[in-house]
Amino acid sequence: MVVRFQTLRRAARGTYRRLVPESLQLKIGRYERKIEFDPQFYRSGNPDLAAYSDSDLAKHFIKFGQREGRLGSRRAIKKHFVEQVAAEASVLEIGPFVNPTLSGENVKYFDLCDASELAQRASAVGWVQGLTPDIHYVSSEGDLSVVTETFACAFSSHCIEHQPDLIRHFNQVEKLLDRSGKYYLIVPDKRYCFDYVFDETSVDEIKQAHKERRRRHSFQAVIEHRAFVSHNDPIRHWIGDHWDAEREDKKERLISAAKKEFATADGAYIDVHAWRFTPCSFLHIVESLYDLKYTRLKPTRVFNTPLGHLDFCAILEKEEA
Repeated sequence: MVVRFQTLRRAARGTYRRLVPESLQLKIGRYERKIEFDPQFYRSGNPDLAAYSDSDLAKHFIKFGQREGRLGSRRAIKKHFVEQVAAEASVLEIGPFVNPTLSGENVKYFDLCDASELAQRASAVGWVQGLTPDIHYVSSEGDLSVVTETFACAFSSHCIEHQPDLIRHFNQVEKLLDRSGKYYLIVPDKRYCFDYVFDETSVDEIKQAHKERRRRHSFQAVIEHRAFVSHNDPIRHWIGDHWDAEREDKKERLISAAKKEFATADGAYIDVHAWRFTPCSFLHIVESLYDLKYTRLKPTRVFNTPLGHLDFCAILEKEEA
């Protein structure tokens, strides 16, 4: 599908205005205000807003720009975000699979399997492999306590949504970070990926999973992920096309297959999404967990999702006790 940039932006704007009452469009939300914003960068990237003052640019970004996918900051672009991570003194990349985002002498890797098994898994599902790295730390349970050193930062891409107990994951990452260390994240935005059909995750859901000490995904999570997701084409989602007719036609078969998969696993881990975020909901959740003392990771920078993309970037920083 070929869609011109300006056409895509108009479609995104139109979709938002059709779905959201005007009174709500003009309401400045608490978390929209906190999404990373650089007025000089915003002005330079949007010639139609060149005459706006800095304060008017900020209002435009909050009311319209975020929903239109206009970049609020240079680091909202993954390439530039990753450049910042790569410049850290030492990095633990969590879950690189066969296509690590980072490389170099300052990087080590953690995953569920060693390099050989990861390559086998990738081949089995037809995944295009990059340079499969040597995995320094392995845990089939995703248990980061096997890591025996600390790092200036940790990095993960499309990882946290898979964690059965997100609070436990954050707590384990904390322990791997040096003083004032950072956790850099690339997170799928549920509005523009196959999670579109589901509600945003709530703080209470994450707290409940932690209370249960959840180590495996629930039956409901497996059924939802296997049978009820939408398509994964971000361009189509941005223009308001969320329907996946092919999956709808196969839904009953997908449900049956998911039930069989769950039963056959007999308690073994099945890898699916447990949590769904937008930049604002993610910021709200992590701030809430921090305020409630569930984690010492504090969100310091959360970036908006760029037009045509399906994920956003964020930085959490460890606060010393």
